[in-house]
Amino acid sequence: KKNLRLVSLNLVNTAITDAGLAHLVEFKKLEKLYLMQSKVTEGGVDKLAKALPGLVVNQGPQFSTVTVEEPITGKQKKKK
Repeated sequence: KKNLRLVSLNLVNTAITDAGLAHLVEFKKLEKLYLMQSKVTEGGVDKLAKALPGLVVNQGPQFSTVTVEEPITGKQKKKK
């Protein structure tokens, strides 16, 4: 059986895409995900948010929306 205890994952400056994010739904204990300078879209993050509602995602300034230090719910807060 797979060991799926991953709680934090840093994918900063990687080539991960929305298709790659889809595989992270298996990590039910994932709490923090860092995606700055990656190739994911807001739509990809929204799908992951629905699958892992307690996940905190830091996307950095690459998107018009960003959630930092708050669980994402599929509806992200606009960056100020």
